[in-house]
Amino acid sequence: MILNHSIIKEFNYSNIRDLYIKNDIIYDKINSPILKIVCLPIKPLILSDNPYQLILREKYNNLLIDIDIDLELYYKNNLNLESGILELIKKNERSFANIKTHLFLNANILYSDGFYINIESGVLQKKLATNDLINLKIDGCIINGFKKLHIFKKFISKKKCLIINTNKLLNKQLEIGFEKCIFYTPKLNDLLCKIKWDCIINFGRFTGTTEPNLNIDKFLYKHHIFVVENLNDITMTIKHFLGETQSNQICLENGHNINLIRKFIYNNNQVKTLKRRQLLLSKYESEFMIGVPNSKLNLFYSFPGNFIYNKFVSKRNFKITYGAPNYECTICLEKIKINNISLTKCKHIYCRKCLMKTLEISDKCPLCRQKIRKNSLTFVSNFKYENDTINFIFNRVKLNKKLIICSTFNNTLENLKYHLDGSKLLFINISNLNMSQMSKCDEIIFTDNAHDHFDFILDIFAENNPTINLILLSYKSVSYIK
Repeated sequence: MILNHSIIKEFNYSNIRDLYIKNDIIYDKINSPILKIVCLPIKPLILSDNPYQLILREKYNNLLIDIDIDLELYYKNNLNLESGILELIKKNERSFANIKTHLFLNANILYSDGFYINIESGVLQKKLATNDLINLKIDGCIINGFKKLHIFKKFISKKKCLIINTNKLLNKQLEIGFEKCIFYTPKLNDLLCKIKWDCIINFGRFTGTTEPNLNIDKFLYKHHIFVVENLNDITMTIKHFLGETQSNQICLENGHNINLIRKFIYNNNQVKTLKRRQLLLSKYESEFMIGVPNSKLNLFYSFPGNFIYNKFVSKRNFKITYGAPNYECTICLEKIKINNISLTKCKHIYCRKCLMKTLEISDKCPLCRQKIRKNSLTFVSNFKYENDTINFIFNRVKLNKKLIICSTFNNTLENLKYHLDGSKLLFINISNLNMSQMSKCDEIIFTDNAHDHFDFILDIFAENNPTINLILLSYKSVSYIK
């Protein structure tokens, strides 16, 4: 058996009797090589003070080499594999052949060159013992993702179906999609554990959930459906799916066992089909995108106006408030034309171009050093802020559509209400969306899909309202020349 990996720093062979080392090869008493190091340009191994220990020279710590292990000689001499060799075997686990059995293993056992290797004990055997094999009866499946509701329909149709949900963010939506089912509550725990359920649909711990998963062992059931947001931690997922009793019987570190469980995993990550409308950021909006932290980009793309608070005053109103425009810019020291005036919150006046360039270097007022932002300036202009989201919604209103504007962010809804004042629209946070609201509209416009469970919520409502039109707005940033 050849292992292709970096060798360990130290290798102890004190449990091997009648062996000796010569030219980086370990021999038995009849001069047969049991373990040898191959592909070495220079001898990197040295003997330590301990006669049973080899040490890799420090400068060769990252050298990729091959180790050839004669498993037959270990087996004939009734020897266990060294702990150092077992470490290397674990690192090369993926290169081992599949074990041909439909049963589970209770230990981490690998197969190579006709031998079954116990990774924990180092024991070699040519046949699996009866006590190495576990016959588990698995009733149910793991569903990876929850974006399509129809995959649950055959389970929901069961007479007695229990829904276990640890994610409070999904409570309202699940009650709509699974209205004929019983929902688990801690108050009814003792009663629910006595009922034999046809099916239990168990929504595992998702993003934003703090409550732990329930141990499925305490329930009586025919089928257990364990739903996970993703399979990043496959071992923990299997534990919650099988329950403590069954998962403790098998080795969850064993690749053979993991592959058997994968046969019970169904992918449910297809996104619900909806109409997507791509919008463009204007040059004006792109300027204000610079400096938005990554944590708030979803809020920005939901509606760029969330970050723009500039005021625009006409020339006439400026003259009434501030008098005749006879100001000199303290940055370029030139007279400011009225159509180039910018006013800060601290009431200082500059050329618009000069101030914008200065704010790219510093966020302080050049005169008083107060902190100022681009999006809080006042400009002398007849400019009117226009936005693709606002224009798109106005056009849908003109078609006499009964609309719901839906967003993950309350700021987006409040700002759109301000800009769309007078329009007969319903503004709803996606977490508060319900069936009665949807029955009164022709179309739902989503300004973003930032909600952790957007696709699942979307699918629940779409299943119950197949004629409703669903539109998702999204922005594509555009580059521009200053």
